[in-house]
Amino acid sequence: MPELAPDAVVHLRAAGVSLVLDCSGTTLPRVLHWGGDLGELHDDELESLRLVSRPQIASSTTDDRVPVSMLPEQSAGWLGTPGLRGHRDGADFSTALEVQSTLREEVARPGRHRVVVTASDGGAGVAAEVEIELTDSGLARQRATVTNIGLGVFTVDAV
Repeated sequence: MPELAPDAVVHLRAAGVSLVLDCSGTTLPRVLHWGGDLGELHDDELESLRLVSRPQIASSTTDDRVPVSMLPEQSAGWLGTPGLRGHRDGADFSTALEVQSTLREEVARPGRHRVVVTASDGGAGVAAEVEIELTDSGLARQRATVTNIGLGVFTVDAV
């Protein structure tokens, strides 16, 4: 299972559907495009898509862009419902997951891939593995596994 470069943009295609993921940096992947098939794209075209997908900063807003990852986190500035809600006896309720590895592997048959991201928040004592796959029928499938790596009980309210 090959590990992706830290600036990787991944393009998954099946059944007339494209799913483009920004796997750059230390935050969880962000969806750049999920819709009609974009066709075969080269690395420079994928990088251009990543750059033009960055939201502009407008007046009367926060001073920085808020990346909406596969599991949005309030620690990243997301003010909506977090992708992982939980706590450790009332503490550690806002995770700041940092990517440890991003892997791309073939599944089912050659040419079909999924992305597996492992991340952790040592301060909150939580780890997560996020899998993103585009099935043969073009359905995007995601699974998140949360692991308690800290002391005591971590209660997961929702993922």
